[in-house]
Amino acid sequence: MLELTEQDQALLDGGRGEAAALAMQSSASPTGLETIGQRLLALAQGETALAQQDPEAALAVVNRVLATLPELHAWQDRALPMLLHLQGRALAVAGRPGEAETALSEAIRLSRAYAMRPLQWRCHAYLARLALTRKDH
Repeated sequence: MLELTEQDQALLDGGRGEAAALAMQSSASPTGLETIGQRLLALAQGETALAQQDPEAALAVVNRVLATLPELHAWQDRALPMLLHLQGRALAVAGRPGEAETALSEAIRLSRAYAMRPLQWRCHAYLARLALTRKDH
């Protein structure tokens, strides 16, 4: 039987603010990123920070997780393309379009390698929006 976490239940009940608060309170510390679940929780924390217009906090989460991957030998972790997608979006919001383009391009490459088509298309779409924004300025 599937057990729902408080965060899952809050989302199902429509309490996005409550779910975001639960994600941010969860402990995904640098020493607690050994499992894919812990890395996905950290990803949720980064997504929450970005949704709250705090790209620096989102980047801090991404950088913390990326720093743990070599010691965990997790370079084939399917969370990596999602982390790079978040990193690219956060860098774009932070006003660093060149770095954002690099992160998104790498996310596209990895999502193609892992056959993660929905993520691949989201990365392409954000990259296109980024290019249009850069063209306007």
